[in-house]
Amino acid sequence: MVERDFIAEQAIDFQNRHYFGYIAAIHLEDAEDVRFWDTVLQKVNPGRYDYISYSKSKSGNDTRGCEQCLQYRDYLNSKFFICLDSDLRHLLKQPGMSAADYIAQTYTYSWENHYCFAECLQKAFAQRCLSASERFDFRVFLKGYSNVVYIPFLFLLYLKSKGLAENFEYQFNILLPKQASVRQLENNGEAFWYALSQKLMQLCQNHPLWPSFDPDAMPLEHSRLTVDNAYLYVRGHNVFDLISYIGEFLCYHSGVSFKSEILLSVLQEGCEDLDRVIDDLKMILF
Repeated sequence: MVERDFIAEQAIDFQNRHYFGYIAAIHLEDAEDVRFWDTVLQKVNPGRYDYISYSKSKSGNDTRGCEQCLQYRDYLNSKFFICLDSDLRHLLKQPGMSAADYIAQTYTYSWENHYCFAECLQKAFAQRCLSASERFDFRVFLKGYSNVVYIPFLFLLYLKSKGLAENFEYQFNILLPKQASVRQLENNGEAFWYALSQKLMQLCQNHPLWPSFDPDAMPLEHSRLTVDNAYLYVRGHNVFDLISYIGEFLCYHSGVSFKSEILLSVLQEGCEDLDRVIDDLKMILF
């Protein structure tokens, strides 16, 4: 009861911040999330938002992350709500995580995945580094990447749905590279795909439940996950860092900063997952 009262007191303070000229107070998982959520919120309802990147635990410590955000789920409204990364919660159909609950989520694994949307990324790449874009196509690379991770990723979802992921999820994420060698990037990443495929399949085959796994039986009818776009739903930090690393290498002699001038500029409406984020925020705010 003491902890509940402590959370409630903070929630009342957050709810009242709109009296100080803010449209709403928004609890995020971390300060690095502000860029994405403010960009989207300015599209929905321009103005000032009070971004809460951490709050106090019962012991008085500064606490971050999804679980800290969700401590306030009983006290949310249009003046104080939560914006967080979906991680695997959306794909696993975790209840109570919708705009009706005053919770906005990314639908992709995290906000980083949105900046890696292949069509927008390649278009921006061609506009700023045309010669490099003629040698490397992120659309081809990310489709190949997705084809490789798709089945192992379904197996991860299968294990998570049964509460049996144990160490598998950790090992899966460790195997998602954040860099690539020059040789691996030839032919839009063919050698990269092969090396990643070998590692992921070995991880799966070493698991005792792999022989009984049927990927066609996974209930994914309400998600956008496909064999060609799995890069949007695996751990976004890994994908973002990999794309940033590749792009900086390709643009090295161009005078263009790939990360700041290309990668972080590709957030555009028209991508279905981003449109769903926007629709959720409209529902919450209006």
